[in-house]
Amino acid sequence: ATTTGMTSDIAVRIAQDKDYAKKLLEDASIPVPQGVLVSSEEEAIKAFREIGGEVAIKPFDGHHGNGVCLNIATEEAVRHAYRVA
Repeated sequence: ATTTGMTSDIAVRIAQDKDYAKKLLEDASIPVPQGVLVSSEEEAIKAFREIGGEVAIKPFDGHHGNGVCLNIATEEAVRHAYRVA
């Protein structure tokens, strides 16, 4: 993510905290994709089953797309993507 002298520290911190950023967007009536915060592979599998279809798996606190896996469509892929994230 590009920053300048006009970029506030708080903006960077919010952008890095996906759960908090999502809440702020929802509170402002801005549509956001469904998401679930998990802390184990088994929780990730459960969330994958509940959401259905293809999912994206991202690290909770990250930037520059590091650890992001897209188009995850199988439980095996969820397990792998969870370890990557």
